[in-house]
Amino acid sequence: MTAVLLSYFFPPLKAPRAVQVERLARHSRLPMRVLCAAEGAVPPREGVEVMTFPYKSPRWWHLAKHLLVLPDPHRAWAMRVARQAATRGLVGRDEVLVSFGQPMSDHLAGLYLKRKLGMPWIAHFSDPWSDNPYLLPIPFARARLARMERAVIGAADRVLFTSAETVDLVMAKYPPAWRTKAAVLPHAHDPALYGDASRSAGGGPLLLRYLGNFYRQRNPLTLARALALVQRRRPEVLEGVRVELIGRWVGHANWSPAALGLPESLLSLRSPVGYLDSLRLMREADALLIVDAPFEHNVFFPSKLVDYLGAGRPIVALTPAGTTADIVAAAGGLVASPASVESVAEGLAQALSRLRAGSLTAPGEEVVRRYAASRVAADFDALVRGVA
Repeated sequence: MTAVLLSYFFPPLKAPRAVQVERLARHSRLPMRVLCAAEGAVPPREGVEVMTFPYKSPRWWHLAKHLLVLPDPHRAWAMRVARQAATRGLVGRDEVLVSFGQPMSDHLAGLYLKRKLGMPWIAHFSDPWSDNPYLLPIPFARARLARMERAVIGAADRVLFTSAETVDLVMAKYPPAWRTKAAVLPHAHDPALYGDASRSAGGGPLLLRYLGNFYRQRNPLTLARALALVQRRRPEVLEGVRVELIGRWVGHANWSPAALGLPESLLSLRSPVGYLDSLRLMREADALLIVDAPFEHNVFFPSKLVDYLGAGRPIVALTPAGTTADIVAAAGGLVASPASVESVAEGLAQALSRLRAGSLTAPGEEVVRRYAASRVAADFDALVRGVA
């Protein structure tokens, strides 16, 4: 029995979804065929066949499709691959198709193939779809996305989400019988990729690092303003402290901590780095930062968090109640509300105090093992066999 993975993203494309899909393929024990857009993609192990369907379009048209095409700019690619998969026999009726979103267009391709061929189908969601709080508040667009989501979840044999909170959010609006299709398959880290890098004992500033991009409601402003507040009120708390943000704030390339009166020795911005370099930088930090949007409840399991767990460094999460807060608390990290400058400032002060006292420690071994790639891939294999 072969699992056919349909995912726009796959290495060498640089995206969290590419990393996670490749990780499942590498650690799974199932025969696999991967259909992706990643030119130059190679099989991660024996027993995996990778078929690439390159996608190229002028940059202006790709950007325009963000406004003109639903559910996302990759729909034309996904439907082209679906038609070729059906006509060329790339998916068999006795095989299991697994589609991965983002992009959610992958699931429309899965829906097409399910209707055409009738093979078992699993739809894996890294994020909620029509309920995603980051979606622009455009009623007609949200209504169309809701119809697409309903068609996909109704037709799929199994739907996977990365957190129980996402299951609750998405499945609440569907018939109770559909709830039995839903299961949780979290992100995974690969212990073999971290190498021997670790924080040197003693010397240098107390180093807190955030790795990843910012966008829309999830941005660095509240963190920066909180640092400025602590600097004004309790400057001794920040003595010998350095905070590094490694990544981009999408759409705000020219923002600067200096505008808030923060010296570069306290808060500095660094350009994005490659994935393996990011893991090394995680291991070399004294603590790792999560910065989430100030929603009332957070259903997201960011893939950077699972990499943080694998890095084995203390975690400080500026996040509302929900998935991230629960995982970080279980890992022995510190959780503070991102709702206001004052709440973030208080959380940072507590984190720095506990780091200096040695009471904010690395995640425990059991929590780290829970999200190891071998364990998550074994659960994935069981789910695939279950629908075969």
